[in-house]
Amino acid sequence: MAIVRPRFDSEPPPSSGPPEADFKFLPASPPLDRFAEYLYYSRVSSGFMAGVDAMRVPEAEAQLVFAIEEGQSFPGGKWLSDGYRAALFLQPAHLQVIPIAGTIRQAVGIALRPAGLTMLLPRGGADLSDLPLLPLEELWGAEGHVLLNRLIDEGTPQNRLAVLEQYLSARARHLPPPAVAVSKPAASGTAG
Repeated sequence: MAIVRPRFDSEPPPSSGPPEADFKFLPASPPLDRFAEYLYYSRVSSGFMAGVDAMRVPEAEAQLVFAIEEGQSFPGGKWLSDGYRAALFLQPAHLQVIPIAGTIRQAVGIALRPAGLTMLLPRGGADLSDLPLLPLEELWGAEGHVLLNRLIDEGTPQNRLAVLEQYLSARARHLPPPAVAVSKPAASGTAG
């Protein structure tokens, strides 16, 4: 996918000038590509979010998301400075349209293939379909808290994405390849 504007910094965007939003989507690389569809990072200004009603469409993929927000809309996490918080959470696949919190300022994430939940949850995520956002530190305990702090310590969304990709790639190397039937979402329609 195309990049809108490749400028990202650890600071929130300036309040003067036009509202800004930057997004970048990247394909997952081996060995992570067996478990992940794509990775992404974004930065949005408060002015941009004030001017839109952002919604997530139904998604077949669960996502692991690290977000920096201005406020407290996301579960778990840690307070930073100047009213900002960082949160690391699992967003299960969902069939409804979900509003995106207007408090979000940066996000780094990975869209998981159906078998990708085995990197996060040894038994998979069949029981997660009706649950809201789940803080990773609740699922992993200390390990989730350590990863959250490592992501906070990085200065840019690109560096945070690199840490998340390296971390999950290391986990993926220790997992058996997923069965072909669960490595990709089922195609709709019929053959013929």
